[in-house]
Amino acid sequence: MMTPSKLIKKALSIHPRDAGVFHNIGNAYANKGMVDDAINSYRMAVDLDPNLAESYKNMAYLYQRKGDVSKSISSFEKAAKFNSKDTVLLFDLASAYEANGAQDNAISTYKKTAKRRPLP
Repeated sequence: MMTPSKLIKKALSIHPRDAGVFHNIGNAYANKGMVDDAINSYRMAVDLDPNLAESYKNMAYLYQRKGDVSKSISSFEKAAKFNSKDTVLLFDLASAYEANGAQDNAISTYKKTAKRRPLP
């Protein structure tokens, strides 16, 4: 059985410019608690495919974990640009705005979220 590091090297040797490979590597690092390595992998993924909303979203959550609200907001905003229908993403962006004291942005984004997914 191959170790994760050998699998990563093999995947990169086969697909060195595949954003999905870097995204999946980021997921593996994040699952292991290797936050900085995960962020770097997601960054490489979006460098190769700037429309990869899921990588931006995952970076946002990791930046939140690190306590870097401004980078978290920036990543959430980029993710929302490509995936504006994801109500969980919009809610989390609104929450990040609120945590950062950007009340007007928070309220506006909460309203967008409610329009897309009204409460029962």
